[in-house]
Amino acid sequence: MEIEVQKVSGTFSLEFLDYFTSVYENVNNVLVQLGPQPASNHSLLVNCHYDSVYESPGASDDAVSCCVMLEMLYVLSKEDKPLVNNIVFNFNGAEENVLQASHGFITQHRWAKNIRAFINMESAGSGGRELLFQTGPENPWLVEAYAQSALYPYGSVVGQDVFQSGVIPSDTDFRIYRDFGNIPGIDVAYISNGYVYHTLFDLPRFIPSGGIQRAGDNMLATLRTLVSSPYLAHPGEYRHGNMVFFDVIGFFMVVYPARIGQILNCFVLLLVVTQLAKKVTGEGSGLSGLPYIQGLLKAFLFTVISWLAVVTVIMTIALSLTALHTPLSWYTHQWVVVGIYFAPGILAILLTHGFFKKNFFKKYGNVWQVESLFFDSSLVIWSVLLAVMTYNNIGSACLALFWVIPHLCRDKVASILNINFKDNHNAFIGIHLLSQAFPGLMSLYMVYTICEMFIPVLGRIGTGFMPDVGAGGIAAVAVIVFMLYQNGVIYVMKTTRKTTSLLLLVFLVTLSLVLFTPVGFPYNGNPEGPSLQRSIFHHVNRKFHDISGKVVKEDSGIWHIPFDYTSKQQTWRNKIPKFRDAPKAECQGAYCGWPYYLPMLSLMQETYYIPTPEHDLEPKTELILMSRRMVNSYTERMTFTLTGPEHIAIYMQLFEKTALTAWSLHSDVPLASKTPAFLSNDTYFVYYSYGTKPEKPFEFWIEIDAPKGQPNTGKIEIAAAGHYWAEGQCITKELREYKAGFPDWTYPVGWPATYESWIL
Repeated sequence: MEIEVQKVSGTFSLEFLDYFTSVYENVNNVLVQLGPQPASNHSLLVNCHYDSVYESPGASDDAVSCCVMLEMLYVLSKEDKPLVNNIVFNFNGAEENVLQASHGFITQHRWAKNIRAFINMESAGSGGRELLFQTGPENPWLVEAYAQSALYPYGSVVGQDVFQSGVIPSDTDFRIYRDFGNIPGIDVAYISNGYVYHTLFDLPRFIPSGGIQRAGDNMLATLRTLVSSPYLAHPGEYRHGNMVFFDVIGFFMVVYPARIGQILNCFVLLLVVTQLAKKVTGEGSGLSGLPYIQGLLKAFLFTVISWLAVVTVIMTIALSLTALHTPLSWYTHQWVVVGIYFAPGILAILLTHGFFKKNFFKKYGNVWQVESLFFDSSLVIWSVLLAVMTYNNIGSACLALFWVIPHLCRDKVASILNINFKDNHNAFIGIHLLSQAFPGLMSLYMVYTICEMFIPVLGRIGTGFMPDVGAGGIAAVAVIVFMLYQNGVIYVMKTTRKTTSLLLLVFLVTLSLVLFTPVGFPYNGNPEGPSLQRSIFHHVNRKFHDISGKVVKEDSGIWHIPFDYTSKQQTWRNKIPKFRDAPKAECQGAYCGWPYYLPMLSLMQETYYIPTPEHDLEPKTELILMSRRMVNSYTERMTFTLTGPEHIAIYMQLFEKTALTAWSLHSDVPLASKTPAFLSNDTYFVYYSYGTKPEKPFEFWIEIDAPKGQPNTGKIEIAAAGHYWAEGQCITKELREYKAGFPDWTYPVGWPATYESWIL
């Protein structure tokens, strides 16, 4: 066993959030290598991080994973049988600094060259089951090893597609090892109880001991399989190809190569085409030829109209609740989503098709022909979706496959059993429900997982997005999925009055609870089960210089950054006396003239500012222009030094007709941030931090191109924002007084900051 503490410095750019470049000095990794003697040339990496965000104990994110890793290290070190290959345990100390320590290890440590694969253990919640939510790239043997080894598998390619789409504003060390180390791996994370994620309540008491044991059982078994696998050293043909994977309600995991999935999908699509062709040509009973095609198109049209009705009803409710200043009513009580969105969505389906049944299908004497038409149109819809997803190599096509195969067999089973649905309604119900069982159960399982992950996220997704639109959107998609094959059933039912009445009652009762009782209040300050309104605030000193170096503006105050949509509404601000009369912060200067800690301007555009006396904290943030010289007739190099607290953001906003063409931060082309449309000029965000304080100032240069003869109004506005986290620095009297005015159902986190800009 070898143990090292790596102290490392480096830089990289990342297309995450609004895009930025990260610079770090003296961050730490605690590394342990366990392996045979002599050491193998092939290693498996296991990663967690022991750092946490400001003010959070970080029990789940990510201390519990480090505890599991320590226990695995202990167990493996005591075994008599030597390992086939090395295992490197990286307890990294700068993940919350946006993945810095993992970058330092994989790009600079001598053990990194032997890493062939990795396991990353993360958290987006507190305990529960750990979700395998991404794997690869390629190297299908990794997820196969997990599926074979994990005692309690939990993971889905659907989660991988969702996470990698960027919908969730988060990232993990998986990305660093994959993109900068060019190695494959698997990423697992706790996702339950996301309400305490990155808060003061991320405490051990919220992590069930069974969840820790479960993670240990799964990860130790997977670790043993991976480190002894011949594919770790020589993946051969298993180096290429992606996998489709999903667990079946936690009992076992289904895994198959994506290329096999494509063949299977195409074969099933061929069967669908064949079955429908037989109906068109009249080989089956019922409608055929042109009347069948016309009926099928009619059913498809009415199905789409019913979807529009679902979306219209649910979005109307979502927008109305937001307009009535009752958003996020489901945030604490998630069951409210069922009554407020799912029930009216299903009701819209029933009423829409009830209207069509009464007014457009009277000429069909046999209602079972109508049911068959809607059933076939639903099969076509799922088949088209399956074809599109297969063509685009989307692993989540398996979800569409779930809904095609059983229903492809429904009528065939009835034919084999010589059952006529018209004459035997009970048999119809039995066979129809049987065909729904597996896809319905799997889809319900996925919807539950999505809600478990996304509902807490919707409470901190920023002021620019209506969370009820997000929750309503999830509900609308779920209703459409679950009701698609039920559309035809509506046409053979004598009446849907009882069902519609029940759904209407559920909706009205839930709506009444939301509007007139505490149930509709979104937040909960109970320390045993908190679901809090989040925000960040800074005690800011700001200073702006013109092109001559003269200070043209100077102020100080509390800058408040809300994390959710409710803060935009005066009704909600009135509930917080200190926040009630806060004016909106104006956007003026580089990166709007405010000390954003991370590049999140697109998400957090609406902020507020209350003037206060300034603070006087050390060390001062000092960005000093050391020199400027012309490299050629149109390119100027400016050299700077930077000193200050351990977290500093640098913002560079170019003026018209200028371009940042190079810098010393790294050799790649400088990565511009994705800023909102109202910031028309290119902006660059640099995130600088250090662990142990460097012995000398950080020095860097930039090169700017500008056309000859340009008026001397400046080429760039550059600003530095220092953030004071260190003990003794992180609170001022003004911050303490401001925070004291917030109720217990809020979670305001604050620290001092500075912002100073120059035009050069």
